Amino acid sequence: VRASSRMTEEQSALPGGTTVLVVDDKRVNLQLALSQLGGSGYRVATALTMRDALYILRDTVPALIISDVCMAQESGYDFIKAVKAMPRMRAIPFVFLTSTLTDESERRKGLALGAARFLFRPIEPQDLLREIAASLVEARGA
Repeated sequence: VRASSRMTEEQSALPGGTTVLVVDDKRVNLQLALSQLGGSGYRVATALTMRDALYILRDTVPALIISDVCMAQESGYDFIKAVKAMPRMRAIPFVFLTSTLTDESERRKGLALGAARFLFRPIEPQDLLREIAASLVEARGA
């Protein structure tokens, strides 16, 4: 199943919501994001790899991107660089969500690459939703 077909199925369940692209190489994290974000009214597109995410971004401009940092084939740092190199994607808020790189030097690196947030797992669902909402508000005001 290509990433774009998953996105269409998931988005059709919640028409009219704000689209969030979630990229993580662990299916359990994608399912958790679908549950938390989808249950809060967001339309959720998911990708297991940077390549699948870039494929989705060819046809879709999400309101926000959430990405893991450490993935099997590439890093979230590579992904944010690719996203920020795309003119129509530069203003999209990008949020890192990681359980692996949990020190301040990694947070500074992610923010320096253009991330709106660098969040550490575990994170309470309401805290994640609050950070997403704040990132979206900040992006509209920028």
